[in-house]
Amino acid sequence: MMIWTWNLNPTLFSFAGLDVRWYGFMYLIGFGLAWYLLPKLLIHRQYEISRENLENLLFGIFFTGVLGGRVGEFLFYNPIIFWTNPIEILQIWHGGMSIHGGILFAAIFTWWWCRKYQYNFWKIADTIIVPLFLALAFGRLANFINGELVGIPTSQSWGVIFPLTDHLARHPSQLYEVAKNLLMFGFLWIAFWRWNWWKIQKLLLSLFLLGYGFLRFLIEFWKESDVSFLGINNSQWLCLIMIVIGFILLVEIFWLAEFISIKAKICKILQEIEREAKKDYILLRRFLRKLNKTTKKVKKISKKISKKIKKKINKKK
Repeated sequence: MMIWTWNLNPTLFSFAGLDVRWYGFMYLIGFGLAWYLLPKLLIHRQYEISRENLENLLFGIFFTGVLGGRVGEFLFYNPIIFWTNPIEILQIWHGGMSIHGGILFAAIFTWWWCRKYQYNFWKIADTIIVPLFLALAFGRLANFINGELVGIPTSQSWGVIFPLTDHLARHPSQLYEVAKNLLMFGFLWIAFWRWNWWKIQKLLLSLFLLGYGFLRFLIEFWKESDVSFLGINNSQWLCLIMIVIGFILLVEIFWLAEFISIKAKICKILQEIEREAKKDYILLRRFLRKLNKTTKKVKKISKKISKKIKKKINKKK
């Protein structure tokens, strides 16, 4: 395998003077697949959402995800744009999306939507992150097509030259992320569909945060980026935040499970004590009844004996 040059025209086709770009097309495919898979996952976990509400949720997530991705791109990596050229944020076709910003904005919207329509946020989140990985894979494929977010220079045979950047062979880090997202999608799909891990609330979401954060943190070492602090870049710091949140959720899940288990054991012991107490109470009542009957018999016998004694005394007189 030889080093090759990537020089695909970013425009897929033109129609009536309008350019349709690969970048937007890839995001639409990812959104379409999420639209197709999410209702099936909701049906599998028997969580009912009306079609109208589901459409509103998906459109809201797509819009806020894209908006958050653009805002995050400049907020986390190039904040000077907010003062020098803020209109650039809306020029999506120029490329550049922060996944962390997109996830943050989409999560805030989903939380607001769940509160408004009275749905369980954690159940929605545990479900939607499965097709989200598939959408993210197409997003990274769009980055590769655009020749952006390139890797560091390499002498390996799978290196790729991106002419828009320079003429050095570089790691195709965008494809590494495509592979990472597809791998995580496959794992979460099996965990959701076959192992029914959705029954443990927050588990799939915590695995999403841990898996994405950890693998993305590693891939960043092969990406061209500026080191920001303590030898790691901004993306890696954001990934560490994801890992910490995922770990906290995971600890909460198992701590809660342990608490529920202990509570169930205590309840079982109390129920056994209650059953034994009821048995003892029944035995005590039976004993008291027998004692009462015996006492009455003794009284009758004592009355008879006292009468006989009185009769004998009277006869002697």
